[in-house]
Amino acid sequence: MTGTATATKPTEAKEIPEAATGPQALALPPSPSVEWLNKTLDKSQIQTLIATVAPGATPDELAVFFWTSRRRGLDPFLRQVHFVKRRRWNRELNEGNGGYEWVATHQTGIDGFRVLANRAKGPDSTRLLAGIKRGPIRDAQGALTGAWAEVYRHDWKEPARIEVRWEEYVQTDNKGMVLGLWKTKPQTMLEKCYTADTEVLTEAGFQRFDAVAARVLQVTPHGLEPVTAQPFCRTYDGPMIEHDGEHLNFCVTPNHDMLTTVGKIEAGDLYARARSRPQFFIPRCVEGSRPDIPFTDEALRLAAAYLADGYDHDGGFVIAVSRPRKVAALRALGLHKRERLARRAGDVAMTPTRSIVTRADKTEFVYAADTIGFLCGPCKVVDIAALLQLSRRQARVFVDAWIDFDGSVTAAGVRRVYSSRPIHLAAFEIAAVAAGYAVSPRRARWSDISTMPNLHVTVSARSLMGVQRWGRPYHRLEKGNPHETTSMISVPSSGPVWCVTVPSGVLVVRRRGFSMLCGNCAEASALRMALPEDLGDLYINEELDNAEHIQARTVEEPTPATSATAPKAELLDGAGGVVPTEGPTQHEAPGLFDAPADESPEADRAEKVTSLQEVVASFRTKPKPEVWRVICQQTVKVGPDDLMRADPGEVADLLAWMRTLKRAEDLATEKKALGPDEQKAVARLREITKKLPNGRKS
Repeated sequence: MTGTATATKPTEAKEIPEAATGPQALALPPSPSVEWLNKTLDKSQIQTLIATVAPGATPDELAVFFWTSRRRGLDPFLRQVHFVKRRRWNRELNEGNGGYEWVATHQTGIDGFRVLANRAKGPDSTRLLAGIKRGPIRDAQGALTGAWAEVYRHDWKEPARIEVRWEEYVQTDNKGMVLGLWKTKPQTMLEKCYTADTEVLTEAGFQRFDAVAARVLQVTPHGLEPVTAQPFCRTYDGPMIEHDGEHLNFCVTPNHDMLTTVGKIEAGDLYARARSRPQFFIPRCVEGSRPDIPFTDEALRLAAAYLADGYDHDGGFVIAVSRPRKVAALRALGLHKRERLARRAGDVAMTPTRSIVTRADKTEFVYAADTIGFLCGPCKVVDIAALLQLSRRQARVFVDAWIDFDGSVTAAGVRRVYSSRPIHLAAFEIAAVAAGYAVSPRRARWSDISTMPNLHVTVSARSLMGVQRWGRPYHRLEKGNPHETTSMISVPSSGPVWCVTVPSGVLVVRRRGFSMLCGNCAEASALRMALPEDLGDLYINEELDNAEHIQARTVEEPTPATSATAPKAELLDGAGGVVPTEGPTQHEAPGLFDAPADESPEADRAEKVTSLQEVVASFRTKPKPEVWRVICQQTVKVGPDDLMRADPGEVADLLAWMRTLKRAEDLATEKKALGPDEQKAVARLREITKKLPNGRKS
């Protein structure tokens, strides 16, 4: 976490999108005021802001905080910036004898640091930040003495390196005694890590942290992006937070940042707050996307078919298929130079164990190499750099076609792709993640006709997965398998742990289940050194905590001043002096509440789904599974297990209907007449149940 200790003239924002228009997107004035705040936000939004991110703020302080957050383009709800009351020494109080006064400060969190750093661009509008490395510093005896961080810029040959001393960061009480985990797990407090069996997405697909040999891919608002960041390892002895299920699987140190629909939460805190009914949902799929590139959908589908069934021939390539659906699909693309029939029926291929007879003739389609040259080269090599330029929609077209030509779809809708080439599976994994899918670990199957295993992975479009913590061990079983659980647990661990730091702060990782998004790991000072124009006036929270003139507020100390008695809200420098605030830059960054209300619907949707489940569970006569499935499909267009993917507005309508039906049930139990709303709700239910097979009712 960081704090605003000095203020300099803000640099002009570079290519930041214009603020949204509408009643909540008023122009940022030259200076903050309560009147401007009341015009920008309604009463409920102001109450939410005070209750969640700015407790104890006066109207004047809240106006300055909101104005500053908008000016920097940071979101307090995502823990990018924090409102904190700090105690400052004022020598002029008490008739010159001095005394403490409460001052509102705006502390930029490390996530805010990364947002600003990732946004920084050079004169030619190219992004400056290339990557981040970090690690511990030990003395000759192996004792931890500090940590280091290096920040790399694309236009610098050498990184900005910062080394911090242990004693400058460790938290102590008023007697100088080390507190909490800083005493028992010092390096844990400096680093946040995964177990060694965790994989991270790289330009070579998913690789174990201890075997990464390619550039790591970070998650940005524009999709996946390679960065110069090397994983680091350390020895750890302590508890780990584990969720060992097929659909959600991770094992991290307790202080690791976990991405959820309500922002980042440390794993230990997530474990403490988790219950049997999910309250927090972890995203598995990448949502960001680049614009479409000039590469047709037909060419993308052809590239997938080439990787599945093609071979190089005479300066171009040929795709030979026998299944009618594949023949029809290639003809529909219309990109071949010519088509010919190869008489292969009856051909016999001998293997060491048996013979294989070809049952049908093959249709061969001949293509020019440049038809798919942008994405695929000779010998069926995929250009990963070109693959990463695809939009999310284009990546999905490519992945879906690959599954059609070289995969399978079960009766339950499970989709898999098969390949004996690890390099092809690596490209498929990257494309699938870019397409917004979660990807399972690779699994092998063996055949008597080959000495190489045939590998396959499964993809899932379901993104949000609920975090659960059951109270009893036998509740943890997933599908009756004792080796898989749906429960978060705390387990002891001793051995090497790994992590990597990327500018965006978000990675794609995979352990023993589907891939998921997760946070990464003393880089704030190095970021400030590397990007002084963008981050020069931000200082880490620990620097402020240990400054002689500042002490942290405690619950025993007096309450903050009221709006009537509080001094004029202003920005302060490191010595507590007032710094005049400059007006907004020419192009303001979109800030809190600027975006449309449906820009981040996950938290609202999760709340509605939880309420819906509670209402349905409260019925005396609960709907049968087939009835509930039909209700969900006809109202929110998804099944009961996929409510977190439904439109939030449709979920809200379904919730309102269920509440009305609940009132109708209560009135009927009390033998009271139904009102008009209850009668309409019951009639709607009867209309739906008529469509069930054999007239089954709820």
